[in-house]
Amino acid sequence: MSSQDASAGPVQRHYCSTAYVTQRKGGTPRTLLHWHKKIGSWLPPGGHVEPNELPHEAALREVLEETGLKVTLEGGNEPKEIREKNAVALILPQPHHIQVEEIEAGKHFHIDFIFFSAVNETATMADHEGNGSLKWFDGKELRALPPDEIFNNTRIWALESIWGHGKPGGPNAGAGNQEAPE
Repeated sequence: MSSQDASAGPVQRHYCSTAYVTQRKGGTPRTLLHWHKKIGSWLPPGGHVEPNELPHEAALREVLEETGLKVTLEGGNEPKEIREKNAVALILPQPHHIQVEEIEAGKHFHIDFIFFSAVNETATMADHEGNGSLKWFDGKELRALPPDEIFNNTRIWALESIWGHGKPGGPNAGAGNQEAPE
C-alpha cells in the first residue's frame, strides 16, 4: 500500500473518520451499524473529513448526520488547550486507532480515524436514509453475522467497542481478540 507505480497514475488518499457507537440497554452493551447498500456490508457511521474539519469533528458530524445521535467520544469531545508564552497548542481527542483501507487496488485509499463513542441508554436514533438501514447489535448478534455481510475488521472493532469498552490496552484490547468474555 505504500509504494506507487508511476505508470498506474496518481494515488488518491482521503482522510475519513468513523465512530463505533455503543449503548447499554438493560445492561447489555451493543453497537450501532448501518447497512451500506453500495458495499453490501454492515458498517459503523463514518465518512470523509471535510476541508478545515478536524478528525474528531468529522466523526461527531457523521454520526449525527447518519443517525441523529449526539455521542460522546472516548476521552471527550473537546480538544484540550496548552498555553505557553504566546502560543497555544491543542491536544485533539484521540482515535482508538488509525487504519488505511484500500478502496481501489493501488489507486485509492482511505486513511480512517477510528473513534469509539457512547450514547446514553435513552437516546433514540433517526434513520436518515429512511430505509431501516440502522441496527443495534449485541455481541452474540455480531458473531452470528455471516462473513459476506460484515468485514472481519468491522466485526472485531465492533466487538472491541462493546466488550473492551473502547479502552486501548484494556483486558479485551487487540484486533486478534474476537471472543467475548464469558
